[in-house]
Amino acid sequence: RNLSGMVYRCDNDERWTLRFVSDACRRVLGYDPEDLIDNRLISFSDVIDPRDRQRVWDGIQSAIEDRRAFQLSYRVTTKQGELRWVLEQGS
Repeated sequence: RNLSGMVYRCDNDERWTLRFVSDACRRVLGYDPEDLIDNRLISFSDVIDPRDRQRVWDGIQSAIEDRRAFQLSYRVTTKQGELRWVLEQGS
């Protein structure tokens, strides 16, 4: 709750199935966390702009293979239809 960004844990699958997502999801994406957990309303992959999906997938798969942290910038579409850039850091 003290972080300014959205925190989540997901499966390494084609939909990035979220298992946990923080309340900041509302501020960042406009969705309630429950909407994204287990792809109930929408998957995390679906909010990633189609032009960036493959690059995001490739970047994360490369980091996993190399057992290193990663940082990516990409576009997402909010529930309200707004295109927004995000910075993701993960491991």
